[in-house]
Amino acid sequence: MKLLFSIIGVFLGAVVSSDWEGGAFGLVIGYLFGAYIQLRGSVIDLQRELKAIKSNLIDSQVNIDKAVVASEAETVSRTQTEQHGEIDSEAPTVVGADKHQEDDTEMPTIIPPERSTIFEDNDEPIELDLEIRSADEIDHSPSLLDKAIDYVKHFFTTGNVVVKIGVIILFFGVGFLIDALNLQMPRIEYRLIGIGMGAIVMLVFGWRLREARAGYALVLQGGAVGILYITIFAAAKNYQLIEPVSALVMMVLLVSFSGILAYAQDSRSLAVFGSVGGFVAPILTSTGSGSHVMLFSYYALLNTGIFGMAWVKSWRSLNLVGFVFTFVIGAAWGIKYYQPHYFNSTEPFLILFFLFYIAIAVLFAHRQAPQLKGVVDGTLVFGVPLVAFTLQAALVGDFEFGRALSALGIAAIYIGLAKLLWHKQVEGMRLLTESFLALGVIFASLAIPYALDGRWTAATWSLEGAAAVWLGIRQSRLLTRNFGLLLQVGASLMFLSTLREPLGSIPVLNSAYIGCLFTSLAGLFTAYYHYQHREKLREWEKQFHFFLLAWGVAWWLGAGVMEIEHHLSYRFELNTSLFFFAVSFLVLDRIARRWHWPPANLASIFLLPAIIFSVFIAYVDHSSTHPLSHYGYISWTIAFAGQYLLLYRNESDWPEGVMSKWHLGTLWILVFMLAWIVADSVNALVIGSHIWGDVFWGLIPALIVLLLVQHHQKLTWPVLAYKESYLQTGLFPLLTVTSLWLLASCFVEGRPRPLNYVPIANPLELTQLFILFVLFIWIWQCKRDKIPPSHFLQPPTLLYTAGGLAFVWLNTVVGRAVHFFYSVRFKPDALFDSAVYQASISIVWTLAALTMTFLATRYSKRKIWFVGAALIAAVAVKLFVIDLKDSDTVERIVSFLTVGILLSVIGYLSPLPPKENREQDSIEDDD
Repeated sequence: MKLLFSIIGVFLGAVVSSDWEGGAFGLVIGYLFGAYIQLRGSVIDLQRELKAIKSNLIDSQVNIDKAVVASEAETVSRTQTEQHGEIDSEAPTVVGADKHQEDDTEMPTIIPPERSTIFEDNDEPIELDLEIRSADEIDHSPSLLDKAIDYVKHFFTTGNVVVKIGVIILFFGVGFLIDALNLQMPRIEYRLIGIGMGAIVMLVFGWRLREARAGYALVLQGGAVGILYITIFAAAKNYQLIEPVSALVMMVLLVSFSGILAYAQDSRSLAVFGSVGGFVAPILTSTGSGSHVMLFSYYALLNTGIFGMAWVKSWRSLNLVGFVFTFVIGAAWGIKYYQPHYFNSTEPFLILFFLFYIAIAVLFAHRQAPQLKGVVDGTLVFGVPLVAFTLQAALVGDFEFGRALSALGIAAIYIGLAKLLWHKQVEGMRLLTESFLALGVIFASLAIPYALDGRWTAATWSLEGAAAVWLGIRQSRLLTRNFGLLLQVGASLMFLSTLREPLGSIPVLNSAYIGCLFTSLAGLFTAYYHYQHREKLREWEKQFHFFLLAWGVAWWLGAGVMEIEHHLSYRFELNTSLFFFAVSFLVLDRIARRWHWPPANLASIFLLPAIIFSVFIAYVDHSSTHPLSHYGYISWTIAFAGQYLLLYRNESDWPEGVMSKWHLGTLWILVFMLAWIVADSVNALVIGSHIWGDVFWGLIPALIVLLLVQHHQKLTWPVLAYKESYLQTGLFPLLTVTSLWLLASCFVEGRPRPLNYVPIANPLELTQLFILFVLFIWIWQCKRDKIPPSHFLQPPTLLYTAGGLAFVWLNTVVGRAVHFFYSVRFKPDALFDSAVYQASISIVWTLAALTMTFLATRYSKRKIWFVGAALIAAVAVKLFVIDLKDSDTVERIVSFLTVGILLSVIGYLSPLPPKENREQDSIEDDD
């Protein structure tokens, strides 16, 4: 092998470069190429041997398993017979396994041997068993490069290699002889005549040897035909010894003669060679001034011959050569010479060539079922319509709806052929029938965008894609159902490309909404059908229904929002969109339950995020608009009612973690909305002061917490069903936010216009007091029921925090009273400098200490008593450090006298409880 390709390399290198360096380079390249082919052949042989060994091992294992089963069955049978005493020595013993035992025995999977077709010089297909594959092996089809290498290897390693190389060298020699103008040789006319006569002698000699030595004879005939082609071409083109028309006629006759020889000897290679010469002949003899009608008429005759050969022979390479030369040369002519006024004389030929090669594909399939993975068959079946429509689109580009009608016509041809072939039920034609049907569907789809706008195209393609998925799943066709998915993706891209175009003026009944609607319905149907028939899908396809479901829901919601935004006033957009979202998810949940589609239930999870997003947009952008205005009361009612209905229906369908978190989120956003609605409503009613409405931001959450804490036993669902979410985890954030609101409101003036200020008996301080009350009730409830109110804070810490808030609130009540009655600015620095305020808080602190120490003594709570004592100490420090500096003696005297009296009372009424009655360190022992 290496030697052969080295010789070829030397020859080709010397011919190309005309010096010894080229020959040396060709020698190296030829040697390396031969080494590669030899090494590749060795690897292939080793792979075949390994696969054969695997196959033998599988067969051996099968035989061993059968023998073991049979032996076990025989042993069991003999044992049972001996136990019952029913052995008949004269009867023949039948040994075998039970049928059910055989059925239950796991057998290895054996894939039948792959068969390969090899065409020899006589072009009769020979079926060879190449290999036996196990079930877990993957079929790797050879690439084009591998096929080319195999062809070269086959050409130079089989048959009469010497004569093949000799004819190639002779062909080059004839070319050199024709071009040798400067050498001392006979005139060119005599040389061409001599060459032609020599070629005829070779042709006759090859014909006479066709039976004795078929391979040798075909090589000689092919070489002779080639020499005659080049001789005619040189005589006409290079030396003008023959008129171009005469040369063309001679080449036509030579093509016909080659075809007759090929058919008579059943030689595909000779037919291909003659066909190539026939297609190239007008190009070689062209002067640039010929008629395209004559050119295409001549090609029509050649294709008629190929069609006739396809009627009796299944020569794929001949079909491919005719197709490539016809359409490539036709396209090249069109690019260079076509003008619109040539349409009437060009269109008939394009239609004729298109029908020719459709018919040739049908004839080929009739004789041999096409392997659509092969290059040749794929080119004929799928390449012909693709190339023909490309050329047709160029021809009819100036006509209105020309491309749409052309695509529709091609679709009609293919669908009609598919229907005809289907009714005929010809053996081996099913694959071609399905291919024609697919092509018809594709071109019917392609006609839509040429006739309609992008939105109607998207709508049609979406429905068509859903139908393709339905058909592909029913018929277990992977290509069909994946084509349907790709068609839906193409529909969406087509629609998105039209977003900048104006929308229709009629709501709903416009191309934009219908395009979105059909895309959504197609996606939802595809998702549903994927899920319902997931057992028919491959593993990697089974997850598609989640993406398809999300795809369909997204297009549905997007269509609705787009219509609302375009056709409604801005002030109605948010509420209408929220209503649309809520109703959509409720309907989807109903469909999912009725059609047993669990993944669709999960899609309803997104109603809560939609509500939260709507609340955010409404609060940020509401300005002076009430949240219930513009039919908001309908939208928000439906949204929250629908959310709780979905939570109730999907208790067993949604994940447990999601369900508890969604209850929390729904509770929090509902409390926020109630507080916002009531606050805005009250502010709209009371003119002059926002304090009346602002207090509800703290009052509503506190009321909700009190309701849940005091009456949760009556609320079987959802409070008791999700007790942790509503009584523990859910309430702690509400009370935290409410406490922060209380703390922040302590720095607010709180003027209750139009009423006068009354300490405690005003909206702000009553609300703050109520929040403190609810906070202590909640802490007490958690302690009583032994429910930890938070994962981070325990009841003692919460109790101290609540006490601190109460102390801050008490000081702000005093400050607000001083502000309103003594006209002191309600600012920390102004109040701190006020003697009235200092005296007032001294008295209030002492009263608070008296209350705590009295209660601590009564109930023997030493910790509370010490807190009161600490407050007394703080009062004393304040009196002697701050109040003594005050120049106002009246306030100082009043504060000292009052505090002294109160401390005396404390000493009498509230002595320190004894240690033996001291409570435990834990707050759980407190009442």
